[in-house]
Amino acid sequence: RLYAYWILLALIAVLPSRRWFTLFAIGMLAISTAQWWVGEVDQNYYRSLTEVFIIGGLAAHWSRYVPISWRVLAVLVVALICASGTRVYLAVAITTILYATACIAYRLPALPFPKDRDWSYGIFLYGFPIQQALIALWPTLHPLELTAIALPVAWAFAALSWSLVEAPMLRFKPRARS
Repeated sequence: RLYAYWILLALIAVLPSRRWFTLFAIGMLAISTAQWWVGEVDQNYYRSLTEVFIIGGLAAHWSRYVPISWRVLAVLVVALICASGTRVYLAVAITTILYATACIAYRLPALPFPKDRDWSYGIFLYGFPIQQALIALWPTLHPLELTAIALPVAWAFAALSWSLVEAPMLRFKPRARS
């Protein structure tokens, strides 16, 4: 559903415009924060997922100006600890997790993966369905256990997908001219 909204925002020229998208995002995040503040329950995590999507869009629009630093992450962790037990805890947790993800992605050295294999798309593609299947099989699975089981399984599917589908299809891609 969020991708459909994204397309709608692109069609009405809100998404491509940094100014209009920023105003839209601030409005949506203000509404969401107000809902957290008054204690409105987000039982299916729709609000949380929407916040992640919107914050990701803002980060993409303003990436040149978003500082990625361990110090900012430390401030967010302190804010998260201070927000514990409050109505805005989950909103602060989402922001902290998103920022921690950016720090891990952009501040840690890249892992030495083989250059002739790119399993990232397969991990992205198969990760969510595998997690959902595991949750269906074991509804009480803790998130850390889920990650520990789902990641190697998704990685294996990604490696198979790379070998059997993606790499063979790339042979049909036109070569870049020098």
